[in-house]
Amino acid sequence: PVQESDPLSLADLEIVRVGEASEVYVNNKLGGPLQIDLALTEANNIQARPTLPLRELLPANQRVLVSRIEAVADGVANYSLGMTAIPGDPRAMPEDVVYALPLAEGSRWHMGQGFHGGFSHTDEQNKFAVDLVVDEGTPVLAARGGVVMQVESSFDRSGTAKRFADRANLIRVLHDDGSMGVYAHLRENGVYVRVGQHVTVGEQIGESGNTGFSTG
Repeated sequence: PVQESDPLSLADLEIVRVGEASEVYVNNKLGGPLQIDLALTEANNIQARPTLPLRELLPANQRVLVSRIEAVADGVANYSLGMTAIPGDPRAMPEDVVYALPLAEGSRWHMGQGFHGGFSHTDEQNKFAVDLVVDEGTPVLAARGGVVMQVESSFDRSGTAKRFADRANLIRVLHDDGSMGVYAHLRENGVYVRVGQHVTVGEQIGESGNTGFSTG
């Protein structure tokens, strides 16, 4: 079988041989819920229980058995799996909350791009993103309290080519109502928090940078 990992490494897909069958596990690497869609991209002489495709919500930091695959008759049996993963619980009902500025009071900044910005805020994930332009190394503060769900701090490059789209250093914070705040384009090694850590409003969680799909 062929295993396809999520491009952002939100979850690992693992296939374990058990006798004549295979058990399919998914390991949620995030410190919060993760929705996965698992499907057969190729199948010959096999059956899956439960049947595929399937959609499942995985708890934080959990390895879950999601399916068992076995041959249905003698002869060659083969298959390939594809998986996509989306952070968060789609059933979450966000509360009406005013966020604090993620910068210290008195910091120098200006708006680079707001809601529905034509440069890079046109897709579903980013249409309500806000770009604040500051000097690199400016302290980034938590705009709302919550639990750190995901961090990435190893990238050191930026640009407008597609290959940079998933190469931004970031911090994802899970709020009490299930919504999430993402602080992106952080400096290389400019993340001050770890997955599972509780943060409060105004706490410094990182440093601003110029990584990923960024022009400055």
